[in-house]
Amino acid sequence: MAIGAPWDSIFVAFSSIPIRVTDHETLQTTAGIFDAFTLSYSIGSKTSRIVISHQSPLPVRAQVYDSDGRLQDQYELVGKRI
Repeated sequence: MAIGAPWDSIFVAFSSIPIRVTDHETLQTTAGIFDAFTLSYSIGSKTSRIVISHQSPLPVRAQVYDSDGRLQDQYELVGKRI
């Protein structure tokens, strides 16, 4: 994956919304340390960011921001089964 590259798209009503790779980082959470990529897309005035890693089958983090950049909702992986 490369920052700025298209990753996929989602469909809302009759519109196709591109999802792009917007960041690459080492992310530390209570579930562990992940080599992670951030995927971002906007629907209306909200921007969503989903952090994924090849080390986890689930998203490591997901966040939704309003049009002013304020965090509205957040999910973060807190553990994983071995």
